Amino acid sequence: MNNWTTSEAKSWMMRSLSKVKPGNEPLFLDTSVLINLLAADCVELIATTLGRVLIVSEYAARELTHDPRDNADGQEVIGRLAANGTLKIATLDDGQLTHFYRLVGAPPPDDLGDGEAATLACAAFCGIAVIDEKKATRIAMRDYPNVALYTTLDLLCADQMYRTHGAAHVHDMVTNALTVGRMRIPHAWRSRLDSNITVKSYSAMANGSAICGRVGSKGLIRS
Repeated sequence: MNNWTTSEAKSWMMRSLSKVKPGNEPLFLDTSVLINLLAADCVELIATTLGRVLIVSEYAARELTHDPRDNADGQEVIGRLAANGTLKIATLDDGQLTHFYRLVGAPPPDDLGDGEAATLACAAFCGIAVIDEKKATRIAMRDYPNVALYTTLDLLCADQMYRTHGAAHVHDMVTNALTVGRMRIPHAWRSRLDSNITVKSYSAMANGSAICGRVGSKGLIRS
């Protein structure tokens, strides 16, 4: 845990750009987001603190091959989280599949991977899509302007997380998501994150000290 002063914690807290507001809409997590939350060891914490149902599409669930913390089998991790009620696994219905096939079948550079496409297809009907990748975000903003989009950092740095667990704990979760999960930092956040986080995180990644989250045959999620 970081030995922060009260003023340091409050200063970092005030820099948060989280879009998360109180509500009960379900959150549809893309695979990269789930990897980041596992890396931060906070999947259950996010669900309980934000009071939201966390849902992973069947396609995104299949893409989790390893736990980024210890390389444990990803499908066993998914099964455990589903069994204890932390996560729900969504099977796409006919309407969602129509959107899914359109997204995965789009010509390059607008085609999406299965997990991203399924996440957006689910959120198109209800809920919020939580995605980190630039390409998927671009497609979502263009094709689904009415679908709310969050990122991993929106969840970790939500006001409810600060108030319930404190800025120092949030700081640690963000650091772990970066170093262990190799979380992508959206451009808008880059000047807001504490320099100690980014310097230590990228140093750890450069030294190869982090176990990396993996997504199927596509390898690391880093873009």
